Amino acid sequence: MCRPIPRSGARASAPRMSCGPRRWCMRKSVDRVLNLSTAALIMSSFLALSSAPMLGLEIMVLGLLLLSLQPLGAFLDRSFRWYRYLTTAVTALFAVSLPLWLAFLGLLPGVIALIIYIMAHKVAHQKERKDYIHLFLMCFLLLVAACGLGPEAVIGLAMLCFLLSAVWAFLALQIRTEAAQVGPSGLADVIRLSDREPSPTSPSSSLLDWGIVRSVGAVCLAAVVLTAGLFFGVPRVEAGLFGRSNLLTPAAAHRTGLGDLVEVGRGGRIEIDRSPVMRVEFPDIPDGQYTGPLYWPSSTMDTFTAGVWERLGGPYAIRDVRRRQNLLPVNERNVVAREPLGRGRQVRQVIYLDDVPRGGLPCLASPLRVKCDGATISWNQDEDGYFVQVDRLRAGRVSYEVISEVETPAPSQLRDARTDYRQSMSGQDYFLLMRHSLQER
Repeated sequence: MCRPIPRSGARASAPRMSCGPRRWCMRKSVDRVLNLSTAALIMSSFLALSSAPMLGLEIMVLGLLLLSLQPLGAFLDRSFRWYRYLTTAVTALFAVSLPLWLAFLGLLPGVIALIIYIMAHKVAHQKERKDYIHLFLMCFLLLVAACGLGPEAVIGLAMLCFLLSAVWAFLALQIRTEAAQVGPSGLADVIRLSDREPSPTSPSSSLLDWGIVRSVGAVCLAAVVLTAGLFFGVPRVEAGLFGRSNLLTPAAAHRTGLGDLVEVGRGGRIEIDRSPVMRVEFPDIPDGQYTGPLYWPSSTMDTFTAGVWERLGGPYAIRDVRRRQNLLPVNERNVVAREPLGRGRQVRQVIYLDDVPRGGLPCLASPLRVKCDGATISWNQDEDGYFVQVDRLRAGRVSYEVISEVETPAPSQLRDARTDYRQSMSGQDYFLLMRHSLQER
């Protein structure tokens, strides 16, 4: 170690600087923290992906594979030029085939595949500051993408690990960058000149002492508390700033009732519409009190576009390929009928409807005979054949009599029921339902 001799007249207790060569040890400790926090950040993003039901824990194997190949990739990038040419060619090939990946996987899975490839490219090479920033950004985008896949509650643990790892990763990257910019001249030992042999005031050769660790721990705790406070304090359904709607443009309330479409991606305040929609009587039941299932289907919504379910019919109609009941001939245009299957209880109901929906007449499940006063009706052959559509409405209000065959399956029948919907639906309709409403969780 190089120790300068004090000038004449200098006080013996005055501290002087010595250019001890400890830069390598300091840089190594910072690099170790940076590598560990970056690995934790990568695994946190893959843990978030694994919380999605469509991916599962198998995706974690890919994250472990990336981390295991990191030393080999850095060595090849540092030692061989052909390795850089090879990875550049693979990147160009991936960029050219990206439209095929998007068409084959879909938009969101294709974007996830692109993010994972960028992460793998950064991990498999030597990294400068900008490379670490890009890698951190890809980890964050992977976390955001996982939120769009309907994740389970374990994503909360992934977010916590991601937050703590991000604090340490950015700290280590900043210290590493500043240490590289200062150079050897800035890394000096402080030595007190005394009668005895001079030695450094601090034998530690690490830039990350316990003072910095305690400070960063306090920052991590504050970040967790602040994030948890925002999560529990701010509503998450379009409720405005801190739960209050905009005073200048108050949010419109949505009212319940019969509608022709369902907007899945829309939220807000809901008001109950207590005005009567329809009146139902059960003449054959004592006291008119029907205790069976009150399920009133009227139509199907067959198209899902941009977060909206709606009924278009025609080529978009959902067609049931199950065996249908034979239709019975009738001589009146306001009457429809068909043969019963003999699998349920026949319930007669008289319904008074003020506002007729566009899709069809609400009836108890599986209507057998419908007689309507005030409209001409027919079976909806474009749908599944179980709905009654209004062909011509003579007045604003209608009343109709329905005999439905209501089947109430036993719990054992429900447990033994098959789940292979392909046998009862067309391929196009099966894909539509499985993609948007029948995801296994």
